[in-house]
Amino acid sequence: LEHRIESFKEIVDSGKEPAHEKLAHYFRIEPNTNLLFRTYCVFTNRQATMMITEKFPESSIDVQIN
Repeated sequence: LEHRIESFKEIVDSGKEPAHEKLAHYFRIEPNTNLLFRTYCVFTNRQATMMITEKFPESSIDVQIN
């Protein structure tokens, strides 16, 4: 707790794309399976410190809309 740093994330891109061979192998899915992705910039002390892209299979999302 002594060295906590406040950070802020700003999403700069999101969407879906085919997994292709490399990521299909990693996720153990077919190459034409869609991956959802989001890219965001992390800010610390009002300065961009890193950019992160996360990808995961569309089928792994369990969305329930009421």
